[in-house]
Amino acid sequence: PLLSTQLKIPRVEYSLNCDYHQLKLIESVIGQSGGEITRTNYTEQVEMILMLPVSEVDAVVNKLRDISKGSLLLSPIK
Repeated sequence: PLLSTQLKIPRVEYSLNCDYHQLKLIESVIGQSGGEITRTNYTEQVEMILMLPVSEVDAVVNKLRDISKGSLLLSPIK
């Protein structure tokens, strides 16, 4: 039998709140970075928990800042 090896990519967890109209763009940015949204809570805003590859965090932060004119901020989860 073949043994499959899986590449372990260091990831970090963040929370992010956004408005509903920003959700599709954010999902696209997260997907393109190799990240994933692990939990979503819909209230007045959309509250998300994200897992991002460590190597992509700076790029994701910059893209989110660009698409939201600075209103979208990732908060690290310790």
